[in-house]
Amino acid sequence: MKTIAFVIQKGGAGKTTLAYNIAHALARQGRRVLALDMDPQGSMSKGFIEPEKQTCLTADLFDLSKDLVEPQAVRDNLWLVSANRNLSAVERSTTADTFFLVKERMATVREHFDYAIVDTPPSLGILPSCAMIASDYVVIPIEPEPQAIDGMMEVHNTIANVRRRMQPTLSILGHILNNVNWSRALSRETHAGLKANLGERLFSATVGTNVKVAEAWSHHKTIWEYDPEGKGALELGEVTKEFLRRMNDAHEQRQGKALSA
Repeated sequence: MKTIAFVIQKGGAGKTTLAYNIAHALARQGRRVLALDMDPQGSMSKGFIEPEKQTCLTADLFDLSKDLVEPQAVRDNLWLVSANRNLSAVERSTTADTFFLVKERMATVREHFDYAIVDTPPSLGILPSCAMIASDYVVIPIEPEPQAIDGMMEVHNTIANVRRRMQPTLSILGHILNNVNWSRALSRETHAGLKANLGERLFSATVGTNVKVAEAWSHHKTIWEYDPEGKGALELGEVTKEFLRRMNDAHEQRQGKALSA
């Protein structure tokens, strides 16, 4: 199982929308996908299923007195571990072992899934760190605003700290520009600045501002279920294709390093 955490420093970049739709896109292609929601707001979880129907909770991963409940099937090839406000208590934890609980618990289900897509809260606190320790790769969504570059650097510093202290194989899969309005000069200028700073680390595929994508979530649907022929479905499809290409390239690079070691 390859585990990918979606991480940002603050809200507004469409992190959850990307994680939610990419998880479904992978499942539609026949991959067995675990969607792990680590944001106490539970937005990704609510997109898939109503809170009262959720049976497997992320908060229970941090409670060793509870057995690990089987992830809940929510679509073909797609299973969910849901988040709710109870998860906020983890942010107040002062126990060092807390950081590694998700990784240890996830290890028990690794053989059952091809991918785990992890949504995190818009912060750089304990929960995103727990997610990154349990992950192989990080995806960083970026909004087309000048301050996005400053926030991106904070995320990079946090990733570097996690890699140095707790998860040495963690790497950045790429940055995705989301909620783009190409008619705005500011969006075009920000994209040019990000391209200059990031180079190939910036996804070529981008996602424009699209009300249909938000509407789909509110109806507990993905964009391919709600507006399959629309622009949002096309753009998110291209993002998913590039996501898979990058995953394949990263996997090959890791295998090459392992063989040469």
